[in-house]
Amino acid sequence: MELTNIASYDNYFLANIIKSKLENNGILCFLKNENITTLYGAAFSQIIIQVPLQQQELAREILEQQEKEQEEEQQTIGFWEDDLSELNPQNKICVFCGSKNTRRKEDNKDFVLLTWLFKKMKMNYQSDVWHCFHCGKEF
Repeated sequence: MELTNIASYDNYFLANIIKSKLENNGILCFLKNENITTLYGAAFSQIIIQVPLQQQELAREILEQQEKEQEEEQQTIGFWEDDLSELNPQNKICVFCGSKNTRRKEDNKDFVLLTWLFKKMKMNYQSDVWHCFHCGKEF
């Protein structure tokens, strides 16, 4: 099996995230120089992601999509520390990623019915489920 290099990283975590993303899309993937870079740092080596030559095109498409998603995410309010002033101070902090770019989840049918019912009874009801726009998870 002939391998080709498709990307290189100086960050162990990022390289493994990209490797996992490729593997989740059915691409056989290897990390070259992983141990050297982890032990001695990027000054000596970089972690190189290798894939079979036959899967090179698909792997590059996935990497391009990953880069686009990352750029869009960085444009999201609250991604950078100086953007926090634009967020509602009442937002809960995400338990998964620590972002404050969250909002109370209120879009399910049960919530609409409960809101209407509690308004009729002059009670205040709010969902306790939150959605994080930074990592996409609910907590």
